[in-house]
Amino acid sequence: MARVTASIARLLDTDTGERIFRFMVGLLFHDRIRHAVIAVVGCLTGMFVRSGRRHGTAARIDRERELFALAVLDTVDRIAGQRAISPEFMQHASLLWTKALIGVAHDDALDRFKRENGVEPPWVLVVAPTGA
Repeated sequence: MARVTASIARLLDTDTGERIFRFMVGLLFHDRIRHAVIAVVGCLTGMFVRSGRRHGTAARIDRERELFALAVLDTVDRIAGQRAISPEFMQHASLLWTKALIGVAHDDALDRFKRENGVEPPWVLVVAPTGA
């Protein structure tokens, strides 16, 4: 699976790969196709989470990342079905999430953060506007 994930990451780093990915995400706005796409991606999520590890083999962290990714996938399903978000925004956001989940081949911002801070940046940040 690591080879497949690495191949996908390399493909997503190309213009052609991004166009293919954006086309596939655009299919989420077709109700009959969306359910099948969401089901397939849901089945593959655990494998992608484990192959994109940066924390060793901690099963608990794998499970938390998988549950988080599945929650995002459920939200994508819901908001695409409700047409609560534009296809263009969904394509861009999904590309960023996918790259974060499987790991990108090269990311200048990631390299700079790691060099300046000595650790990799968190892959998700939570902002609480109320300060709670």
